[in-house]
Amino acid sequence: MDTSENDWVLTGVNERLRELYGDGTIMTSEDWSEIRRRRDSELLLIYTYPDADAVLGVAQATYSFRAPYPKVYVNSVVVSESFRGHSAGSTLMRQLHAECMQRWPRTQIFQLTSSPTRGTRSFYERLGYAARATNESGGTIAYEKRLSAAHP
Repeated sequence: MDTSENDWVLTGVNERLRELYGDGTIMTSEDWSEIRRRRDSELLLIYTYPDADAVLGVAQATYSFRAPYPKVYVNSVVVSESFRGHSAGSTLMRQLHAECMQRWPRTQIFQLTSSPTRGTRSFYERLGYAARATNESGGTIAYEKRLSAAHP
């Protein structure tokens, strides 16, 4: 990526992350450079609108090869509010899963957490995730998607 492409992508990524986490600069140019260096174990997927300099969504995942099951932890997923409810989130997650499986074919489990106040439970369940645990005090739900090779 050249510098101008880095700038508009970083701006778009921060716009999406602000929708998820609130105001402030979420990712600095140094953070962006570090993510780009850690391609072996981390994936940042940026969903853009064809032929436009607009970032519609961002998903970040980390691979962990720990016994007994290699897994991917989905760190964050966010789609621009104006594109929610139009399959953009599902498309982003399918692309994330496909890219993860291509990079890390031994993956057996996908995991993520989400706040119950975000109303994402049915979204993740449609994608094959099951709610595994709820932390009421922390306000999070842990979701897991086991692939056929993984055991319960």
